[in-house]
Order: sequence, then structure tokens, then C-alpha cells
Amino acid sequence: MSYVAVAAVPILLWAVANPQTALFVAAALATAVGTLRVALPRVRRLADCARECCCATVGVGERVRVTVSLTRPDGA
Repeated sequence: MSYVAVAAVPILLWAVANPQTALFVAAALATAVGTLRVALPRVRRLADCARECCCATVGVGERVRVTVSLTRPDGA
């Protein structure tokens, strides 16, 4: 915990000296964390689905669906 406190002091001093930039960086970090919280479970589900059925289908627009199929090395 002490390493976090030591690292936080220069960051807080920088944030006090540059409040607009610090606000922008904080908003960008919050957006990145929020995006990862939404995207990671979806990517994990897609990977699990591809592992189980060896293919993945993605809808592109309303009428187009793209299916990517994996072939096994033994040709089965």
C-alpha cells in the first residue's frame, strides 16, 4: 500500500497543477474501464462459443451474417 501512496503524491500534484488535463485523463480512464467491463465478458462468451462449436457467426447489418469456421488439424 505504501508504494501506491508514494506513486499517488506526484500524480496528485500534477492533477492540482493541471486540473483540466487531469479531468480529461480521468474521464478517458473511466471510459476505458467501462468499455473493458462491457467488452471482456462478451469476448469471453464468444471465445467459449467458438471453442465449443468451432465456428462463430457475426451479424453485419440487418441482412448479412458472416460465419467463420475453424478446421481441425486432423481434417475431421
